[in-house]
Amino acid sequence: MFRGNSMRTGASSSRIHRKPSLSWVTEVGPIVSSPIFAQGTLYVLTITGQILALNPVKKQRKWHLDIKSPLVSSPLIYDNILVTATNDSWI
Repeated sequence: MFRGNSMRTGASSSRIHRKPSLSWVTEVGPIVSSPIFAQGTLYVLTITGQILALNPVKKQRKWHLDIKSPLVSSPLIYDNILVTATNDSWI
C-alpha cells in the first residue's frame, strides 16, 4: 500500500537489522513519482520522460528508455510488465 498504511503515514514497524550506509549514488533526473523495487530491480521514472531500471546491488543501470513525455505517476508491475502513465497515454 502506498506509504505503508491506509493513513499514508509512511511509518513502518519493521526493525532495521544493521545501520544503513550509502553505497551508491547515480543521477537519474527530476522525479515526482515514487520509484518501485521488484525482483532486484529499482524502477525510476522522470518528468523528462526517462524510464530507468537500476540494479542497486551491482551498482549499475540495467536499461533505460526515453519516451519523450513527462512521467508523473508511480509505476507498477503487473504480470511481469512495467505499467505507468504519461500526461497523454498509458505505456
